[in-house]
Amino acid sequence: NNDAAVAFFRKVQPETRFYDDAVVHVAFLLHDDGKTGEAIEYLLNAVEKSPDNAEFNYYLGTMYEETEAFDEAVGYLQKAVDIEQDNAKYHFRLGVVYDKSGDKEASIASMRKVIELDPKHANALNYLGYTYADLGRNLDEAERLVREALKYKPDDGYITDSLGWVYYRMGDF
Repeated sequence: NNDAAVAFFRKVQPETRFYDDAVVHVAFLLHDDGKTGEAIEYLLNAVEKSPDNAEFNYYLGTMYEETEAFDEAVGYLQKAVDIEQDNAKYHFRLGVVYDKSGDKEASIASMRKVIELDPKHANALNYLGYTYADLGRNLDEAERLVREALKYKPDDGYITDSLGWVYYRMGDF
């Protein structure tokens, strides 16, 4: 019963240790009910009250990403990154949104940062390798990145597909 859960979570007070999780839960429950606009408004209010809360900024960015409001998404995701500069999750999502908005170079830079922070981040390794293959550049590095990703997720179909794409772009049919 999402409505009852939302009502309950809205009662959690900001001074409790459960507040941050409650805010995020409310936003996701609203989103799951198709009320993404309401989820965004709720998170905007939370960010206004706690502008230095990285999680609130991160999830607000993801909600804007869902609505394809990429400029807003980038802004809030960048704010999350600014608050917690060593958070690979924030850098990864920012890189994905940069890519969706057509800024491949910023996406590449974000993925490189993720890999710098977490060299075993299979999704970032794959993302960067696939991006290079898609652009038809740095194909040797693309192969190395995707092979590295496969070490950490050997049964991942997306990563295996990326390796095939790299080979295709290399002309190794």
